Parts: sequence; structure tokens; C-alpha cells
Amino acid sequence: MAWHYAAYMDRITEAGKKECDLPVFVNAWIVQPEDTRPGNYPSGGPQAQNHDIWRAAAPHIDILSPDIYLNDFPAILRLYSRSGNPVFIPESRSGQNGAANAAYAIGAMGAIGYSPFGFERSCDQEVNGSFRQFYQKAGCIADTILAAQAEGRITAAWLKGSDPMKVKDTIPLGDVRIVCELVSSGMRNGGAPQLTGGTYNPDASGYVIAIRQSGNYLFLGSNVRVTFLPGDGKGYVGLAKVTEGDFDVQGRWHEGRWLNGDEIQLRYDLLYAVDEGFSGQGLNFGRPEPSFLKVELFRY
Repeated sequence: MAWHYAAYMDRITEAGKKECDLPVFVNAWIVQPEDTRPGNYPSGGPQAQNHDIWRAAAPHIDILSPDIYLNDFPAILRLYSRSGNPVFIPESRSGQNGAANAAYAIGAMGAIGYSPFGFERSCDQEVNGSFRQFYQKAGCIADTILAAQAEGRITAAWLKGSDPMKVKDTIPLGDVRIVCELVSSGMRNGGAPQLTGGTYNPDASGYVIAIRQSGNYLFLGSNVRVTFLPGDGKGYVGLAKVTEGDFDVQGRWHEGRWLNGDEIQLRYDLLYAVDEGFSGQGLNFGRPEPSFLKVELFRY
């Protein structure tokens, strides 16, 4: 089925490109948890297990694109980012979960697009406020993102409270490892913000996009705390300068407050933090509304 579906679609695509040479993608209705065998889902389509067949039988089709509504968005997306297949998500969630999905796709997987289902009818709804804000902010740095994707200077973390394995992630970038953790409802040491452990709202989602620039790192984040470890495991990473700010629609940076003191001190149990390799300092994106921070780091 996969071979003949793909070959048929390829003939249509080839004929269409002779009239108008546009990129062509095919939606994939992916296998759902309740699907036990082919026939329970539209089998023969460009599901991940059929990728090689579709790539061979349909060379005129440019992108095999998954519709993703399942919980482990990163794992599913990784199945479609291989064999030269560009990453494009034609249908997925909106809301805060969708913002996290889009941030991960763009920052970690080099995606060229993410389309939340029915967003044109729901963009003004309160539940989509954080998603709308993410797209507005990401749009202002589109050129920065594209350049960083091309040069391998960008990464992202995707965090979810409903999965104990997804509340924390460590992502390498440059000569540091960036430790990202979902903002928890727990506290430690008499009210200090908690870095590890605690309880999590199962509906909470968080994300951060990190871009390495000349002399600093740019972060766009939501519901996440960020700390730093040296990439080679030697010494510690401190925060020399942390700046709030925003970009206008022309992509120009407008600097706001310089953060210090309690605003960047995420841990006060410094003896334990040092034993774990941390300086105790970090970045706090403690709200669903996304925001930018620029940080200059130093090693000691």
C-alpha cells in the first residue's frame, strides 16, 4: 500500500510541478496508541515506518510531514527528521503546549514551519495568549533564528509536567551545558526557589530556545529555570551580565533592566550546589508568558 500510494502521489506531484514548481508536502496521520494493526489508522501513508518506501517511490515530494497530537512531541518529531526530510509540522496543538512544541521544533530540530490546527479561528482566545506571544517574539528574531539554524548555534528544551522524565533536560551549546527545569510548585530552604525535585502541575509545559551569539547567549523562554554547567566538566560557570529586553518588528534589540541578586540567584544552598557543579546562579522564566534574556557567562 505504501509503495503504490507514494507512486501515485508522485505522479500527481510531478505533473503539478510542471505547471507550478512549488514545494510539496504530504500529511501523515501517525499511528495512535490505540491502533493495534494497519487498518486501524490510514496505513500506507507516510508514517515513520514507511519513510524509506515513500522517499524511494515519490522523489518529487519534498517533505513528509506528521500531524502530531500525542504527548511525546519530541520523540515523534525525531522519527521524521531523517533521510534528508525537512522538518515541517502542518498540524498540531496550540495553547501553551503548542508553544512548547513550536519552540522545540524550531530550536532543536531546525523546523521550517509549525501550524497549530484551527488557529485562525481561535488566536484571540485566552488559552492561546502565550502561543500568540511566542509567535510574535519568535517572528521578531526570525533572521537571527534562521542564521543560527544554518550555523548550528541554536538549540531548545521541551518540558512537560505530566511526565517525570520530561521535567528536566540538559542541552549542550558551545562550551556549556544548559540545564533546563520546569518551574515547580515546590520550595526549599525556607522559601528559596527550588531547582530540583518538588511537585509539578501535570498540565504545565515549558520551553526555552537558546542561541549562541558573539559574546553572549540569547534565550527565549517560558515556565523554565535555566542553569549552566561547563561543557568539559571543569570549574564552574557564572553569570557576568543578565539583561532583560525585547525586539521590535525590525529585529532590533531594546535593552531593559540588568538583573542581579535574588533575580539570578536560583539556589542558596551553595555548598550543595557547588558539589553538583553549579554556581547557584541562573535564569528564571517563571511565567507562561515568554520573555527574552541575554546573558554573558564566565568560567572560573
